[in-house]
This record gives sequence, C-alpha cells and structure tokens, in this order.
Amino acid sequence: MPLITPTQVYEWALKEKVNPDHVFAIDRVPPEVTLEMLESNLSKYRHLEGAHLIADEGSTMDGYAVLLFKVSDPLNSEVGPYAVFPVGDLSVGCPLVYPQAVVAPWKVEAPSPDAGYTSRKRRLLPSLPCNVQHTVKQEPLVTETSEAKDVSISEHPLTDAITQMTEALAQGLQLSHYKKLKTFSGTEPVPTGEEGFETWKESALQALDEWACSEQTKRQRIMEHVRPPAASIVLNFKASHKDYNAMDIIDILTSAYGKHEDPDQLLADFKQMRQKSSEDVSAFTLHLENMLRNLLSKKVITAEEVDTLRLKQLLKGMSPFFPMYSTLQILLRDKRDTGFIDLMKVIKQEEATLLFAGTSWVPKQNPALPTSKDIKLTGKGVPSITPIRKSADNVMWEAK
Repeated sequence: MPLITPTQVYEWALKEKVNPDHVFAIDRVPPEVTLEMLESNLSKYRHLEGAHLIADEGSTMDGYAVLLFKVSDPLNSEVGPYAVFPVGDLSVGCPLVYPQAVVAPWKVEAPSPDAGYTSRKRRLLPSLPCNVQHTVKQEPLVTETSEAKDVSISEHPLTDAITQMTEALAQGLQLSHYKKLKTFSGTEPVPTGEEGFETWKESALQALDEWACSEQTKRQRIMEHVRPPAASIVLNFKASHKDYNAMDIIDILTSAYGKHEDPDQLLADFKQMRQKSSEDVSAFTLHLENMLRNLLSKKVITAEEVDTLRLKQLLKGMSPFFPMYSTLQILLRDKRDTGFIDLMKVIKQEEATLLFAGTSWVPKQNPALPTSKDIKLTGKGVPSITPIRKSADNVMWEAK
C-alpha cells in the first residue's frame, strides 16, 4: 500500500495553516499505538523533541492512521529519522514522511561573483506558487580560511541519519530478542513442551524483573506464552479491566490454577525448617532461600523481611553439633540485615576452612548423652563414668 506522499504532507500543512518546514507525518500507525508511545519514540531525537500532534486522518492502509506533527525548529529531510518503532517490533515500523512542494522546473541560485565565497553545495530553490508565502532559509556560506570549514563528521546529515537508523535498529532488536517463557495452557496432564503452573509462574515472575521494557510490552510478552483454556480466563478479565498490568495476568491465573495454601501455615513451615544430618550449611541456606522465594511470591512476607528471616532461621535451624555452629553464631548474631550474597560468602569461607583443616563437616551421628542407667554411684555418692570412644569431634561416655 502506498504511503502518504511528501506533496500531500506539504498541502496538509498549508491546510492546517502551519509552516511546512516545521511539520512531518507518521503513516501506518496501528490502532493500539497511543500518542504517548509515539512521543516517547520521537523524544529520542533532539530535533524532534517537543513534537506535538496537530491533525490526523485515516491512512491508505485500512484500519491504520496517519498523523501530522509540528516542531518548533525547521526540519531537514536529509537528517531523518525515516521510521519509528513504537511497539518495539521491526515489522511494525511507522514511516516518517517529510513535506515537499509541487514546483516548476528547478532553478539554480548562482553565487555572487564579487563575494569570494566557496559554497559547500549549490542550493536548488523551487518556484513557489505566488499565493504561498514561504521563506527559504539559505545555508551560511563559509570561506576557505574560515574556522567553520573544519566541519565535524557528526554534523554531516548522512552520518547523522545512519547513526539514528542504527540506534533505532539496535533498540528494535533489543526489544524483539528477549528471554522467552515456555507455554502455559492449564491443560492436565501437562502437554509436552509446556510447564505446570507453579513452575511457569516462577519463570514469569523472574522474567518480569529482567525485561527492560514498557508495561504494555510486558503484558504482550506474557500473553504470547498463555494458550487456551487459560488464555480465555485472561481475555474475560481484560474485558472488564482496561487498566490491567502484567502482574494482574499472573494473579488471575493464580486464582484459577494456583494451589490454595494457608499463609500462616506456610510461614509456620518455614520456621520449622531444620538442617538435615547429611546436609551442609550452604545447602541448608539454599533450601531456606527457595522457601523465602515462595513466601515472597505468595505475598506472605515483604521484601524488607527476607534478610532478617533468612538469618534468624539459619541460626535457629542449624544443628548445634555442627563444627561451624558456634562460629556462625558469633559472626552473624549482630548482623540481622545481612543479604544472601554476603551470608553465603561467610558460610563458604568457613566450610573451606574446615575442609582444609580436615575437620568433618557432618557428624555421622549426634553424641548420645548418658542416662541414669549408664551412671553408677561410687562409695562417696559421686557418679563415675568413663569414655568408651573419642574422636576429633565427639566423646561418647560409658558408666563405670
């Protein structure tokens, strides 16, 4: 389909009673693209900053629009840009068209022979209609001895246009190449290539934290990976909630497919976590971290509580017979706000120290305390017990 022509843009500007040198048109604008999205893209170009909409009409492509914008300073069509990508997809670019008048044969303006100037280029001036008052700004001429003859390459229109097009392409590629999710449909059993809801939800939450894009783009990306019947639930929700965001999509799917778990019970389960007899402290800390992530995603706790709860449960859940127990109690008892990375550094360093020293990290069994059956009173009424086994870590005792 043909675009709006430069001549049509020129005549449109005259119809709106604005100087054609200060306008440009954006054609093939999809209906889902808002004015804010276009203005955000245009603001990336210094000479288009402050551009504002003055008129719009239907495009030659059905269902699309063409918009006329005005800027404060005159524009040079050689500078560009020649397209914007408001939705971040290179296949949905909106072309920019700059005005040009319908003219008679071109006339060449010859420089004055007495001026002694060397023009950087000859300027072609059109013969304008007599009823149009249009001022053409001439470029300043420079002498060969002038300091202005050393023009920076960045001021060259062609170089600027290439730079701007490269930036636009890089931005489009960045938005189109992103971390993909697996598909979720809500079908049971889970089809090949899809994920169950809890696993999919964790991946989606992580992706939302990593995607550097607008909220609208996040919604689109999430919906790309939701298939019916789950997608039908979201569509019904969207029909009655116009101002929804990506997290609303995950929340509505959670209400339909998520497991119902009592928040108080989840928190109680976390506080009951204990280190297993064959488990390193670092592994126990990772298990705590996974549980904290679950509590945070279900909004049982806040992000501000995570560090305190992690350290408190680590010190509470560690086996007191572990060689590191006393050391970590001393090192961490006054550091309740220690983050996960700093905490793991301390733990890994202590584990490395114990390994280097040849100390067993995990006792094979906890030392048994003597009972009344194992203790015999001596003639003086003092219990007497004798050790039956000694090791580097534990001492077992037997009544004598």
